Amino acid sequence: MREPIPSANHRRWLGLQEIEGQVLHENSTMLAMCRELGFAVSSAPEDRGVCVVTLRLDDLP
Repeated sequence: MREPIPSANHRRWLGLQEIEGQVLHENSTMLAMCRELGFAVSSAPEDRGVCVVTLRLDDLP
């Protein structure tokens, strides 16, 4: 079962502003899931084979 994203109050209490991760460029299934969940996807400047996925938590309800 997937853990829910913490509520806005809980995120503020923890000081969380974003979730960031790295996904291999060839992992199209994971990148599609990240996009579907609202993550921004960009290329990692130091490694063209890696994408950086970022979800801004302050944009969520």
